[in-house]
Amino acid sequence: MKKLTVLLCTVLTASSVLAACGSNDNSTVNNAPDSGGNKAKSDKPFHITMVAEQSTQIPKEDNEIETKLQEYTGVDFSMQWIPGSAYDDKINVMIASQDLPEIMTIKYSPNYISYMKEGLFWEVGPLIKDYPNLAEVSPLHYENVSVDGKVYGVPLFRSLARSGVTFRKDWLEKLNLELPVTLDDWYNVVKAMGEGDPDGNGKKDSYGIMLDKIFADGPSSVVNLLAVSQGAPNQWGVEDGKIVPSFYSQTYFDVLTLFRKLYSENLINQDFAVIDDSSAGTTWDAGKLGIKVGTAGIAVALQGTVAKTVPTAVVDVEPLQGADGKRAPAEMGNNGLLVFPKSSVKTEEDLKKILGFLDKLLDEPMATLLQYGIEGKHWKNTDGKATVIDEDLFRLEGKPYRDRLLAINPGGKSIPKDMSDLERKTLDITVDNLNYAVGNPAVSLSSETYSQKGAELNIIMLDAQVKYIMGNIDEEGWKKEIANWEKAGGLKIIEEYTEQYNLIKE
Repeated sequence: MKKLTVLLCTVLTASSVLAACGSNDNSTVNNAPDSGGNKAKSDKPFHITMVAEQSTQIPKEDNEIETKLQEYTGVDFSMQWIPGSAYDDKINVMIASQDLPEIMTIKYSPNYISYMKEGLFWEVGPLIKDYPNLAEVSPLHYENVSVDGKVYGVPLFRSLARSGVTFRKDWLEKLNLELPVTLDDWYNVVKAMGEGDPDGNGKKDSYGIMLDKIFADGPSSVVNLLAVSQGAPNQWGVEDGKIVPSFYSQTYFDVLTLFRKLYSENLINQDFAVIDDSSAGTTWDAGKLGIKVGTAGIAVALQGTVAKTVPTAVVDVEPLQGADGKRAPAEMGNNGLLVFPKSSVKTEEDLKKILGFLDKLLDEPMATLLQYGIEGKHWKNTDGKATVIDEDLFRLEGKPYRDRLLAINPGGKSIPKDMSDLERKTLDITVDNLNYAVGNPAVSLSSETYSQKGAELNIIMLDAQVKYIMGNIDEEGWKKEIANWEKAGGLKIIEEYTEQYNLIKE
């Protein structure tokens, strides 16, 4: 009842959006290609309206980017922008009224997943194979937005596996060390950076690595990144036919034991349980930190900040790897997804035209347009590489389309950007990580128990990890904490995830 009241209260404010989105005429077909590249029978362009969240100033109507999109795809395409603060409410109003555009941007969240299950949107999974650009991306992109094994939209692609190790290369060279691979290597390198005076000031005032209060929270947390690199599952894994949490694994426990040892020897910051990442950033900027484990892309920014304090600092980045080679935890790999309402996309023939349009956006000319904007205005071609002319103008005129339409970066078909060696290396690592990405088998599964108790259960295990690293509990205490997690609902989550996982596999 409360939700209905909200929807009714926002109908008037959304009326202008609904009118704009409801004016589409798909009664005729045109010369836009379908999945087989066939020409349609009418000369009238196929019309597509897309609703998307507005995060910056709205681009002018009939602008150069929309014009080029229409010329290349043969589609009469237009965008309707809704302010981010009102987006979900207005989308719900549009769904309630069934007055919808051909393409909608939604989040992969419980509210929208329920709409998928109710059949409001077309299932597209079986059709993706017919579109070469959409089909060539990693299957994980689609698996991560599946519902009961079915795919109801095209993800807004983002990097799937961004992990990397940014480090002070000059420190490693001074200490005559190599980047760590095994957990023993990690201990030795962190110890040397903390005690070996790598900054040359005669004091023990540096750290090899630092933790913060989200050290074990999420796929990009330090503990998960290191654990996966050493062979652990990515948050959840499959063991004896069951979906189980990664902290069940011995490898995960070994990573915690590494940090327990470093903590006991004052080789990591003693206040890690209460500080945020900005504290580690400040230490890095001051030239007092040797390694940051996170996304590879941060290396360029970290080089710039430390150079202000230590102009001679040499920063490098490498992929994470363990004794068995490279392993990178896969993330969600999307910024929401594009869905196609059945109330406005009446036939599968029209659906195929829309998928053909989206597939064309990943061709080189469109990929370059969305990535950099208009050549000669936003960027110029310098020996086959894109050099930015006016970044501020692109943010105003081009970035809204890049963020809301399909684009693959890095790894897409746009011409390469003119960039530094370090920036190029970060992008190469991110692309290469796809070959070693470790998926999370529970990412698209649902659990009623987790929905109700997930936050509480996460706190139990985060507190347990803090206690173990600080030496407040031993291995037996750690096992008791896992038992507490199980009794509080953890076993029920395992049961629900496993049941759903096996149903999908069948």
